[in-house]
Amino acid sequence: PDQMETTQTVLEDAWLCEAALWSSWTHVGKLEVERSCQLMTISSLGLTQILPKHPLVGNLTRYYGRMFHLRIPAAIPPHAPWPNDLVVPFTEPSDLLSQEVGIGLLHR
Repeated sequence: PDQMETTQTVLEDAWLCEAALWSSWTHVGKLEVERSCQLMTISSLGLTQILPKHPLVGNLTRYYGRMFHLRIPAAIPPHAPWPNDLVVPFTEPSDLLSQEVGIGLLHR
C-alpha cells in the first residue's frame, strides 16, 4: 500500500521485525539510529534447531509462533492498520498465549 513516509521512535527493549521469525516477511521501512545502541538478532533457523532440546519452552514457543503467524493476514484495513516492522496488530503476547498458558498449567 502507498503510504506517506513516517517516522516512529523505537523504545528501549522493543522488538523489531518479529514477524520475520514467524513468516516469510518483507521489511517495510528502514531503521536509522540517532545514537549508539545494541541490537540483538535471532536466527529463525537457530531457533527451530534449539527448541526440540527444551520441550516445555519449545512447545510454548511453537504455539506462540503459529498464533502470531495466523494474525498477520488478519491485520489489514479496515479492521486494523497495516502491519509493519514495529507492530503487527493483534499480536500482543498476552493475547497469543493466554489460552495455551492456562491449559498448560492445568496439565502440569
